[in-house]
Amino acid sequence: MKKGFVLETAPTVEPITIEEVKLAAKIDTAADDDFLTSLVVRVREEVEDATGRAIITQTRKLILDYFIAGYVELPGAPLQSIVDIITIADDGDETTFADTNYFTDTGAEPGRVALRTAGVWPLVFRPYAGIVIQYKCGYGDTASDVPDSLKRALIEKAALRYRYREGLVPISALDLTNNTIMGFRVIGKFLA
Repeated sequence: MKKGFVLETAPTVEPITIEEVKLAAKIDTAADDDFLTSLVVRVREEVEDATGRAIITQTRKLILDYFIAGYVELPGAPLQSIVDIITIADDGDETTFADTNYFTDTGAEPGRVALRTAGVWPLVFRPYAGIVIQYKCGYGDTASDVPDSLKRALIEKAALRYRYREGLVPISALDLTNNTIMGFRVIGKFLA
């Protein structure tokens, strides 16, 4: 069933700043600002992969071969909204599935799109990658929307990665940070 998701629109901001990382890592120079900027992005992406979450608002496309009965889980909790559901026929024609046929369950983690009681999934689409669900996910558009404990863990992880950038980070140094991060892990069909 799962083909995978594609990042359609990346976050426009990061959940933490290089200034926060510099403070945690006791960096008092601007010499490594470019490295820190890329490190902040890399740490966010790693944590998103490890937890099954989208930390800052982003738009994704989930590409499927077929629908399963009832609902489809969408990787990248928390789910904000469904943009659209499109089916693609063998000849390449695209059809938008009317939003009156489904509802969006933003309270579930992972979020899901579910059929209404009398709803039926579309039956005409190509057998491979014939379904595209475009959706928005993430805690919100700004860093203030992200839970404080997750932000602190991101800052500490980035600071540790900076301090030990020439070698491996000692496991003992990462234990508390990783425990906090894994407390945010979403378990679902796509993520287990």
